[in-house]
Amino acid sequence: MIARLFIEGENVTSYLAPQAFNWQKINMDGTRDIGWEADHAKDGYQVTIEPPFVGTLLVTIDDTYVKDEAEMWIDTSNSADGSWNKLWETKDAANKDFNGDQHIGALQFSYLLSDGSVLSSYHYSKDKNHSDCEFIKWNADGTLQSMMFVTGGGHCGSFGYDESSNTIYTEIKDPIDGKYYLVTMAYQANTSASNITKWCQVKQYFRVAVDLKNNLWLGSTTSGKVYVCQISDLQAGNFKPIIEFKLQDFKWKPLPAGIINNGTYNTLQANGISYPFAFFTAGDANNADDKHVMCINLITQSMVFDHVVEPMQDIKLTVPLENGGHLEPEGIYEDVNNSRLIVGFNVSEYRDDAHTVSIANSALYTAPLKIRDDSKDLVVEYPEQDEGENDEAEQPVIAGNDNADDSDASSDSDEDGDESTGEGTEVEDGDND
Repeated sequence: MIARLFIEGENVTSYLAPQAFNWQKINMDGTRDIGWEADHAKDGYQVTIEPPFVGTLLVTIDDTYVKDEAEMWIDTSNSADGSWNKLWETKDAANKDFNGDQHIGALQFSYLLSDGSVLSSYHYSKDKNHSDCEFIKWNADGTLQSMMFVTGGGHCGSFGYDESSNTIYTEIKDPIDGKYYLVTMAYQANTSASNITKWCQVKQYFRVAVDLKNNLWLGSTTSGKVYVCQISDLQAGNFKPIIEFKLQDFKWKPLPAGIINNGTYNTLQANGISYPFAFFTAGDANNADDKHVMCINLITQSMVFDHVVEPMQDIKLTVPLENGGHLEPEGIYEDVNNSRLIVGFNVSEYRDDAHTVSIANSALYTAPLKIRDDSKDLVVEYPEQDEGENDEAEQPVIAGNDNADDSDASSDSDEDGDESTGEGTEVEDGDND
């Protein structure tokens, strides 16, 4: 069971700390199940109901735990000038593949591997009979190492990769039957892919991403539809989405097919998944629309952040946009071990000292992620000791003496004793006879 909070039609669940959600179970006789509520007091926006569950489930929101920040954001506070750090870029060199084609830019999606090398996808459009893809392996210094050709590999705006098993997760359009398939394949250097394993037939092109830790596949379409499936379902040949939504729900306007973006649309580029979060990039090569990096919580389907990339601030450009420079967002994924996003961009670089000739190359940048700290909300705080409390020794009880005034006037006086300390109280002798 998932709880979400909408204010004036906007999903603001990402601004609620876990303690904001108070789950209540009402038994059939109208009493509250205090034990069940205690067990689920820290569940946050998602609670799991296990049978047998008989009764009514309620949730209320405590606005004490509404936060100023969403649960995560891009944080450049440790950067001297607030810019993103460039991790890698292609080198202007003789980067020819085994087909003799030269490469330097236009990479669609790139993964930084453990040895500093990079695996990227590239849309090969020379064959007009079908749309193909190249997977290119780059050295850490930005020079081309090897390439694998995939017939029917398509635009390959996004793909998944498991470095430990050398497995690529992507989609192809079979040139024989003309149908789309979700597939896996091993990367093979300097050859055409020959070990393609088909999982599941699908109806259209998807930008593919995978979260192997959580057994999840994410695919987005050019129209802005997003689907999340269990990988095990797809491997069994079943396309059964467990989560569906549209990027239009988050105020993006995907560019319609056949339309040139004049700045009123968002040109969708790539996506990644690191459950419970999904990441998306948008921004046209013609610089007409803003460059966006967005994060969505898949469980609550609330926007975590929608960061507009600022040229010359977030990304330092050698060739400014006003001088014909290029800044196009591409692939995106979360580097979980280092709490950062890795985002690809196609950018412009000058080829000469006179700044008269420029080229477009590809680069990877890192955007540090900051997770909101809600841990203090779960700590029980006790009131501080009052000033002066326990500073003095305990006062003894003083028994009345024989010379005390026993008159009615004396016993009725408010000044005749301090009940808080026992001063002036009468001690009964008891039965001492």
